[in-house]
Amino acid sequence: MSVTEPLEPPEAFQCKAKDEYMSLYGECVLCDRVCNGCYGPTASDCLQCAYFKFFSICVSECPNGFEVEDPNKSIECKLSLSIIALMMTLVVVLIWFAITVICKWRSFNNSQKEDLKTAKFIYTNV
Repeated sequence: MSVTEPLEPPEAFQCKAKDEYMSLYGECVLCDRVCNGCYGPTASDCLQCAYFKFFSICVSECPNGFEVEDPNKSIECKLSLSIIALMMTLVVVLIWFAITVICKWRSFNNSQKEDLKTAKFIYTNV
């Protein structure tokens, strides 16, 4: 046996059905419905996902804003391209807003300096 081979539990500790796992009490319990085989009771204990995978958790459908790019190649839920486009648009608008505010502030600041110079000139020439 090589080091890279996974260890298989003895036959006595395995459930006969593929969609069951051995509980701590030695009982065979059904896996979550989103699993194709499992080693525990939750959707993150799946050996394989029956439908889709959202990060490390099996799900029956991808959450809002996520989609499967090509169901024939992968079951991973990825961020939707429309959401990415929306986020990019939001970033551009925020940058534009920040530049506008900075320019207006500089313009206001420069006009205040000019007003102070004018006031100082009038005050010293009186």
